[in-house]
Amino acid sequence: MTQASSPMPTRRKLLIWRVLVCLIGAFLLWQVVSTNLADYYVEKGAVGDRDAVELALWWQADHPRALALKGRWLIRDGEAAAAEPWLQRAIAANPADARPLADLARLRAQAGEQALADDMMESAHQLMPVDPGVQRNIGTYWLDRGELVRGIGHIATALSGDASLREEYYPLLMLAANEPTLQPALEPLALYPPKWWRGFYQYVARNAESADTLGTLVDLREKSPAHPVSDWERETYLQRLRSDGRVGDAYLQWVNHLEPGALQELGYVFNGSFERPLANAGFGWFSSTPRNSGFHITDGTTYGVVGQRALRVSFSGKRARFQHLYQHLFLGPGDYEVSGMARPDGLQARRGLQWRVHCSAGSSELLGESLLLVGTGDWREFKFRIQVPQDCSGQLLRLYSAGHREVDHELDGGIWFDDLRIRRLVTVDADADAPAGASGDSESPANASDEAGVDAAETVTQVRSEAFSPGNSTENKD
Repeated sequence: MTQASSPMPTRRKLLIWRVLVCLIGAFLLWQVVSTNLADYYVEKGAVGDRDAVELALWWQADHPRALALKGRWLIRDGEAAAAEPWLQRAIAANPADARPLADLARLRAQAGEQALADDMMESAHQLMPVDPGVQRNIGTYWLDRGELVRGIGHIATALSGDASLREEYYPLLMLAANEPTLQPALEPLALYPPKWWRGFYQYVARNAESADTLGTLVDLREKSPAHPVSDWERETYLQRLRSDGRVGDAYLQWVNHLEPGALQELGYVFNGSFERPLANAGFGWFSSTPRNSGFHITDGTTYGVVGQRALRVSFSGKRARFQHLYQHLFLGPGDYEVSGMARPDGLQARRGLQWRVHCSAGSSELLGESLLLVGTGDWREFKFRIQVPQDCSGQLLRLYSAGHREVDHELDGGIWFDDLRIRRLVTVDADADAPAGASGDSESPANASDEAGVDAAETVTQVRSEAFSPGNSTENKD
């Protein structure tokens, strides 16, 4: 009978396997812990904690990002020679990371190896074409090289990925808009506006020394076949022109972009018959009623209108100041008459509504106001005269709830408006030769083509006189 083999060798083998498994597990655990801790400290180092970079390298000596950050810190300390080996190690550890490559390219440029540095920067761009940090570094590199158009292109890419850079680089882009040689750098952005374009446009509107800078952006945007200039962009430009006192330029910009049908409504008051929708733009009607204000501004049909439609303003009895219907005007110096038709429809108020004309550019004085409108009645005409002084380059026609006390602004009911117009009053010198029967203080026919338009701008005069319809003369209400 054969003797049974001893169990000792089997137990020894099992023990050895267990030890090996434990060692492998401990090694893998160490790798996981060291890598995770290195990553943790790298994240802290990336936001400025220099000691964290050293700790990351202690946990993982070949961590590519930690090596790159170490090199960058040495560059900031002015130790370019010491930084280079760290950057080279970072590139070797992760060739796909463009950040150390861009930093090393700067060192090559400082050493006079300009062609090599340019090639390295181009390689960095190919590796990370949209990374905001890399694109910012590449952009500043080309700016330092004097290639401003190329640099601005990379900066623009960086802005799309990192909103925190916008405050820093919006001034640079605004400078580009002011310099004809740099404007080509903005053209691709204007043709296909990035998501930050609106913020940049607002920045220029607020901070540019002249509205011409904003005008340059509008001109660039006009070239875009796929993304035309938005109503908001154009209105922002008009507002800036008006705030600069360039009301004539704003008017021409607005007129030049009216659709053909709207040109028929041109006059000292645009769309005074309310046949067209209220556009909230340019020199047309603006109406904005806050939610729960109790105000409602609508157009509709009713009896006795000139044309097909009229405007209705209604109130629900809430106590709130009304000044939410207005239109910017462009009148030259002189005397005018403002008129219109109103039909109060159960409008209850202590005082009522009132049309007023103020200067909005050059000065802010009140030029004139209508009688109070309140109660119930049929269509009736209201009119008042204004005198526009030389220093009043822009005006505002606005409907107000009249009164100085809060209770005065508690309105209920409604009112209809139609056929609002402004006509110029022509004063004839009594001593001058005049046709028989001409008086010394005659008036032009009521908006018979609104005469010529505005004296202050010959071009505006021509546009208006060509656009006015002879059929716009005053008609009586039924």
